[in-house]
Amino acid sequence: MNPNTRLTLVMNRTIISTPESAFEALINPSEMSKWFTTEHVADNRVLTTPEHSGLRSQADYEDMKGGWSWALDSLKSYLETGQPIVHEEWVKAWSGKK
Repeated sequence: MNPNTRLTLVMNRTIISTPESAFEALINPSEMSKWFTTEHVADNRVLTTPEHSGLRSQADYEDMKGGWSWALDSLKSYLETGQPIVHEEWVKAWSGKK
């Protein structure tokens, strides 16, 4: 890959939820701790579909893709069923699909 090339990752999920519940799950640290992380710190003034740009390598891209795939699957499960997906369980299930 050209060292000047930067990759951009954009993730999408369709989630059945009210806008209010989704918004709270994304910006409220106590809600985020249920489906994502207990150490959430973010600037939530602008909230869009997770996008990471400027990734320097395919390895960085794949690492970010894996992390956000789990996070969005966990968010979807949490909002639709009330149960998040534990990262370790997601990795185990995802590894079996390869």
